[in-house]
Amino acid sequence: MVTGHQSERVKAAFAQADINWVYQAEQLGTAHALMQALPFLKDENRVLVLYGDVPLISLHTLQKLIASTPKEAIGILTKTIPDPAVMVALSVTI
Repeated sequence: MVTGHQSERVKAAFAQADINWVYQAEQLGTAHALMQALPFLKDENRVLVLYGDVPLISLHTLQKLIASTPKEAIGILTKTIPDPAVMVALSVTI
């Protein structure tokens, strides 16, 4: 897992989990975070890329994405939101 801002708090929240941590000193975007993790990945590893600001994705949804994506392919999850203003208001109030 790539962390940067408040890295120690994130690690503490998952202290019991078996996670390989990679520290991203400068937060230069998602592609940069992936570049930081690449040296620690093996060819047979499957990688799940999530933005840090999408906490409302359920474990079930991620499991379905992984299960439906062939090992040698890229899976992309999208969602059409009928009224994005409602989602923005929701994310601010949570």
